[in-house]
Amino acid sequence: MVLDTHTHHTNRTNAIINASVSHFKPSEGNFYSVGIHPWHIGDIDSEKALKSIYSIAKDNAHIVAIGECGLDPFSNTPEHEQIVVFEKHIKLSEELRKPLIIHCVLRSNEILRLHRKHKPQQAWIIHGFRSNSNVLRPLLAQSGIYISIGEKFNEETVKSIPHDRLLIETDESTLSIEKIATNIAIIRGESTENLLKAVHQNLSKIFTL
Repeated sequence: MVLDTHTHHTNRTNAIINASVSHFKPSEGNFYSVGIHPWHIGDIDSEKALKSIYSIAKDNAHIVAIGECGLDPFSNTPEHEQIVVFEKHIKLSEELRKPLIIHCVLRSNEILRLHRKHKPQQAWIIHGFRSNSNVLRPLLAQSGIYISIGEKFNEETVKSIPHDRLLIETDESTLSIEKIATNIAIIRGESTENLLKAVHQNLSKIFTL
């Protein structure tokens, strides 16, 4: 059963593994996302990489999501260039009918603007969410945006995420997804079993796994 929405650990078997398009070698039974991280835009030919993503994701059942991609002020690439590349990921997500996994650092207002602009049919997943409730509320006000929580999180914010918008992930953490789920469940005041049931239901709605 897949429970981990986003991981960089290639040996995880219950996860959607974030893969580099230049080194994509799927293993039977695993699921992947492929995209251009905003930190890496300046290091590659993004147009060529996007064409490769389309080519390998179009008819590949192993690839279930596009991303991670997004916006980050700490990237060496100017923000206007990041936005151009991000919007091309949005187009890929919609054309290929695969959800979008988003890296968002201090740019939630811009993510919301682009969500309203493009009106996507595919789910958008804000991965590794650590911000406060003031950032969370506008995201939840937009239909189709899900919040993925990892090892580190804002405790008050985690309490505020409704079951039907909550996902969990390991990202780069060495903790198991079950341990992360337990840590989140304790803060939310519910059982791990109940939390995992909600996560599984959300994943079943978003993905074809």
